[in-house]
Amino acid sequence: MKIAVINESFFEESHYEELRKLGELTIAIGSHDEDQAIELIKDANIVIGDMFETKFSHRVLEGAKQLKLLVLNTAGSELVDVAYARELGVEVADSRKFGTQSVVEHTVALLLALTRHIPEGIDAAREKPFQVDPGNQSHNVWRGIELRGKTIGIIGFGSIGAAMAEMMKAFGMKILVHSEREHKADGVTFVNLDTLLQQSDVVSLHVSRNSSTEGLIGSSELAKMKKTAYLISTVPGEIVDEVALIEALKNKQIAGLGLDMLGKWTWSVDNELLHLDNVVVTPHSAWFSDVSVRNIADICVEDVKAFVSGNPINITN
Repeated sequence: MKIAVINESFFEESHYEELRKLGELTIAIGSHDEDQAIELIKDANIVIGDMFETKFSHRVLEGAKQLKLLVLNTAGSELVDVAYARELGVEVADSRKFGTQSVVEHTVALLLALTRHIPEGIDAAREKPFQVDPGNQSHNVWRGIELRGKTIGIIGFGSIGAAMAEMMKAFGMKILVHSEREHKADGVTFVNLDTLLQQSDVVSLHVSRNSSTEGLIGSSELAKMKKTAYLISTVPGEIVDEVALIEALKNKQIAGLGLDMLGKWTWSVDNELLHLDNVVVTPHSAWFSDVSVRNIADICVEDVKAFVSGNPINITN
């Protein structure tokens, strides 16, 4: 069995040792273009890679004549044509659930940053240290919003959405959920999308990117939200119409945005979202924690072990 690791997957030496027990291991981290990928994986039976770094195109997959398993170090596989891979006799496994807790905690951090004006408070206190004076009308900009008793609408109820619901129960929030799949869960109310948007004080997005979710939140959806509501998104940017979002934020159609991923716009200072005072942006770091990176490595190795033993896990549908 020939195993190739072609992208950074946070492996420690112990992970490589586990893989060496399973077959002949090649470590060639740094693949970025198709020609390089084809050369690296042409003889491999199992490949561990990053779909955001290596484009596993039809051409790349066709060139891997011996490939039986592609292990992705990501939670999803939306950038890989899984059906085509399967036609070629290649199974695709992912590293699902590696960053569930990390993303949930980061989502809450974005929400608190918005509702308690934390980034602005840090900047203002550093520029000129002061204490809030409730008798000073200009200090009302620092007045925060308590979450207890308010309503959060969670769109998507996979592992992250479900964990987010559990976290918000501790905050004493009423929880509405919209999901394309039926679920049973205590302490949450499942509703249609319009109801969720209209009744929620916070809307938190936790859906995967696919043909049915791209553009899920557009101008009509934003118009249904309360003017006092906050939108929190740690999902791929294409799920929200950024042009409509910018207009809604400019016109104070919604109260604010917590964002971890930009979409079609480039990551540059020209992105208008970065210059609005009711937006908090982080650099796609929701998943990036001490535990999550270890989880990625562990899950990738477990995917390989399970496949070699004849009992594959985390296979993408």
